[in-house]
Amino acid sequence: MTSVRARAGTDAGGWFEVPPLEDESERERWAHAVVDAVARAHGDRFDPEAGQAIRSVVVESASRRDDSDLLMMAFLPTAGPILSTVRVRMFTPPPVDFWRERGFALSPIRAAGVGHGMLATRTLEERVNEDRLVGHQSVFVFVDGDLGITVSIEPTAALVFDKMQDGLTEIVGSLTLEFDDGRIFVGARVPELLGADVDTWDIGMHVPT
Repeated sequence: MTSVRARAGTDAGGWFEVPPLEDESERERWAHAVVDAVARAHGDRFDPEAGQAIRSVVVESASRRDDSDLLMMAFLPTAGPILSTVRVRMFTPPPVDFWRERGFALSPIRAAGVGHGMLATRTLEERVNEDRLVGHQSVFVFVDGDLGITVSIEPTAALVFDKMQDGLTEIVGSLTLEFDDGRIFVGARVPELLGADVDTWDIGMHVPT
């Protein structure tokens, strides 16, 4: 099986890497350290009573990391229990129409470390009782030969989605992937997409200003 090491990061506030932790006690200790860091970052604005709720969502994020995740990053936009994740995963690349059939809008892109690819975005909507729930999703897709890599955000509420964008673009822009034999992953152009590849991405704002 192909082994790939992923590296990426961001200096944007609120982001942290979710490490692979199989043991529940390890996840609890790590979550405690994350909450301490959040408290220090927010200073007097931090509500100690929110600590347990934040710790719970952080532990949950670690429990959802699995073997298919090359890298997992999490974002806490506030000093509260609101968290969204970005996952870097390997996959067998499907045809471009796979994404179109699922309602994604596609555009060609280029990232410094992983080469050419495409950005797939969509908005999902559902009703729960009388409430209208809207989630925005982005997937960055890169393909090198028969191996695909996705950098994906789960469907996320507009306010959080918009706050994620600076960190997300830094993560994708800094991403590098190295095979176990030392070869570097380099994404190929997507011939089905028209237009020039761009290395800055407008994911779009979704909260009215």
